[in-house]
Amino acid sequence: MGQRHQLFIIAKINGRYRGLAAVHHQWLYGDDALKICLNIRQILQSPANRIALSHELRHATHLSKKDWKRYVNYSNTSMDDVPFPFILTCLVIGSALDVKDNYYHAVDDLPFNLPFNGGDNNDGITIFDITELEKVRYCFVNFSDYFYDDEVDAEQAIPPPPMTPLTGPQYLWGYRNKDDPAEQEKFKDLIESFETVPLVDCRALYSAWPDPEWMTPLLRGEKIEWVLVEEILEEEEHSTNEESNVGTADFPSLRASSLARVLNVIIEGTPSELPQIIESASLLPDFYPTAKSKLYADPTIVSNFASARRLLSTILKSESIIDLGPFDLTTEQIFEVLNERLNNPTDVIGLSFSGNANITEEFLGEILVKFPRLEFLYLLNTPQIPLNKKIELLRGTTVQFYDTELLALPFVNLNKQCVDTLNESEAPAHGHIKPVVSQLIMFTCSDASKVQRDNDGGICIESCFPNGVIRSSFMSPDHTCIPFGEMDVPPSAFIAGITQYIHYLMSKEPFIRIDMADALQIAKYLAIPNASSEDNENSLRVGAIPGHFQRQKKDKYSKIMPGEWTLAIIGEIYCDPPPAKNMHTKVRYAFVTVAPPINTEDSTSDSYVPEFIIEDFRGFLDSTIPDPGSRQHILEGWNKAVASDNSHLTLELSGRQEVESLMRALVYPVSEATESRHSENASNPTTD
Repeated sequence: MGQRHQLFIIAKINGRYRGLAAVHHQWLYGDDALKICLNIRQILQSPANRIALSHELRHATHLSKKDWKRYVNYSNTSMDDVPFPFILTCLVIGSALDVKDNYYHAVDDLPFNLPFNGGDNNDGITIFDITELEKVRYCFVNFSDYFYDDEVDAEQAIPPPPMTPLTGPQYLWGYRNKDDPAEQEKFKDLIESFETVPLVDCRALYSAWPDPEWMTPLLRGEKIEWVLVEEILEEEEHSTNEESNVGTADFPSLRASSLARVLNVIIEGTPSELPQIIESASLLPDFYPTAKSKLYADPTIVSNFASARRLLSTILKSESIIDLGPFDLTTEQIFEVLNERLNNPTDVIGLSFSGNANITEEFLGEILVKFPRLEFLYLLNTPQIPLNKKIELLRGTTVQFYDTELLALPFVNLNKQCVDTLNESEAPAHGHIKPVVSQLIMFTCSDASKVQRDNDGGICIESCFPNGVIRSSFMSPDHTCIPFGEMDVPPSAFIAGITQYIHYLMSKEPFIRIDMADALQIAKYLAIPNASSEDNENSLRVGAIPGHFQRQKKDKYSKIMPGEWTLAIIGEIYCDPPPAKNMHTKVRYAFVTVAPPINTEDSTSDSYVPEFIIEDFRGFLDSTIPDPGSRQHILEGWNKAVASDNSHLTLELSGRQEVESLMRALVYPVSEATESRHSENASNPTTD
């Protein structure tokens, strides 16, 4: 069942197109496929993701023919089976999640080298070409006979031609009635969004997946004919072009020729001559961009010439994010390049040493000291430093770091795959940033008319657990716990990601289904936490999907420690009084921590129940985010997320009795003595 669709990312690697990532979507077709296409393309083109994407494209050039033909056992995927985990992460996030459109659907990752027709498919495929990251191309391909929307008669929806690149509009009109003015108006803006988006050509598809059935339209005379791509390539191979290209060749301008000569003089000169030459050359407005392009296009120059490193240091002196991944430098040479940046290190927020086999633990430790305001650190394909050592070095910081192994973890079959570099006894095993919320507890009641109420109108949750076991029926309450012990997300970004998820829940009223809370869904929100913010360079930044969510038991509740916070979300579905039959959802929340035990209390006792401190979102922020500006920005995002046009659906603060009942039912066993003590506390009002 479903509208099955696969999505692929390809790129031209060493003269041939290769598949780099693939996912399966169980329900994607028509206009939704177009929206997801635009969403993924935005992520792939975002400057915030360019360093990691560029590195994996470089890494792809080092793979052998054997690597490209590798057999990937889908049921027992290993780290080596995921050679491009960041590219795959971008594809998974973009195809599963569109924050601004409140869209979410689970997807499955597929082997990176999957054939274009290797998936379970009935609604075509989407392909992205990331050879040029600043100009990502796309296309749809149809190779199925069944290709129309159930809402439209088959005679009205004309299936597009198979085995050829399709534009977004061509794919869409395979499902809708193109001749219907109402349909044209409905999809007008969506269609216009594709007007300037470049299309993947048929040659790229044939190069990626050589298949004799690929076709392309050719204009011959006044008629358009469909011709096999294979035939065109054979004709070109046997034809000889006797026309000279000299007359149409692009000759470099006088300025470009002069710049090239100046750069050669700088690179081959001595460092002592460099300042004077650079001072003169820098009068040309395009000197620094041209010099940077030359050095990044031929990284060996920087490795081999001291003057080139000095020039690169000068070029990078005003940049806040520095990518040294393309250069095979020693640690001494790296510091040589970073020399001018060390004069003002607090302006540097991002560094990349991806792919550099020379960096060491000692070097990373020194980098973290010298650049105290670092926010992003790229260490992709640096296996000489084990992942647990990197985490150990970063623990206590809020640096978001990118590591190949860390990115691949969510896509590895952990039942059989053992990561030798990780010590399972460590807590957390993979995360170095302590989360501002240690766990999310969610409780829902599908039939609110049958539950007991406390004095404030909240649910008496303990009554739902007679003899400690929840009642078992289709309409029974349900609960889950999602631990956040391994987040590599800075505090403000973490809160933004959770806020996005709550906004999604509220948008699904009245079928909020928080009883089916999917930890992997929250993990994806945390991997792109700022997507709902105003468009800026970092709003679409993608991080690792926390892999530990696939290993954690969802019913494992942790007792709350003083200073640690738990987010509780309680939802109930109810119906309007007869004769109305409308269903609505009420959602309440609370941020909960505990007070330290008093001297007479034994906090290690199984019967110990602490004093709960309950705060709303503002109170939680005051306790966790010290910067007033950051607090205000986060608060504005929260208020926007929880605002609802539906008067029936508002996010309210849970009452103390309801929160304590939740904690006693799910987290703390309660004896009669402790229950009596907390009943007395409940009668004394406190600040919520």
